[in-house]
Amino acid sequence: LLVLAKNSESKIFHLAPLFLILVAWLDVLTHEPPQNPTVSPNVYALNLARADLKMNPPPELGGARAMVSPAAAMQFIHFALRDPKNNFLAKRLGFCADCNLLDGVPKVDGFFSLTPRESDNVLSLIYGATNDFPQLENFLGVSEITAPDEIFKWRSRTNFLPLVTAGQKPIFLNNADTLRALTQNDFAGSKMAFLPPEENSLVTVSNQTAAKILNSKFENQSVEIEVKAQKPSLVVVAQTYYHDWRASVDGQPVPLLRANGAFQAVQIPAGEHRVRLIYRDRAFEIGAAISGATLLLVLAALIFCRKKMR
Repeated sequence: LLVLAKNSESKIFHLAPLFLILVAWLDVLTHEPPQNPTVSPNVYALNLARADLKMNPPPELGGARAMVSPAAAMQFIHFALRDPKNNFLAKRLGFCADCNLLDGVPKVDGFFSLTPRESDNVLSLIYGATNDFPQLENFLGVSEITAPDEIFKWRSRTNFLPLVTAGQKPIFLNNADTLRALTQNDFAGSKMAFLPPEENSLVTVSNQTAAKILNSKFENQSVEIEVKAQKPSLVVVAQTYYHDWRASVDGQPVPLLRANGAFQAVQIPAGEHRVRLIYRDRAFEIGAAISGATLLLVLAALIFCRKKMR
């Protein structure tokens, strides 16, 4: 500052502004400890926890899920290690929040900014209680659950159901009674499906039927199911119900039913059929079209204005 105050033509005078910026930057850098800890990028390596945990069978998209127990979820809220690297790696092993996405492992819960109401009701049911609901966990396809001794270790489950089942008896209950029934020990996801009373007119099935899932394939925005049934039957998919999902049987649109509070079901006729579920967000497509048209109009107006200015 003293050098800058003088009217001088020396080389030091020309460098003084740079030195001033450097001193100001050093002052900010050393004023207090760094607020945001940093870690090596390799802690975000794909499939790092999957390789270390060696789950057998490993949860896969469309196959089975992992589940952070309610007790572990509460512990993760207060869990913290001094070393940021070890802190994150421990949470990766426990699939805290959305860490499971780095390993391609589906799980029951997650950290979302928006959640469908029906799905949130079921998650609140699970994580708002202190005890487990083994029958509901079976229906959700939970093959691995947090071990009771350590929050970043896992325990295998053997009674979990496939994510796609068929032949359930429909039982019509309101939302409150459905949530209560899901927690009971006599709930069997392979034998019964709770549907809202307003869907009674869409279902002709009245009892449990003999039906078999021949094949199922899950992708990001679609599900392909091959099923064989002796009589008209229900096909239940343990996947979140949402109005943007569309259902078809052998290429013909059919109503998508809401089963067990927050999941999907489709009625099929007797015989062998192909069920297809597709996620298609019309509102997003319309919004994207409007945005694209607006961009084209802006570019056209810009070109027109430039030509007029010339």
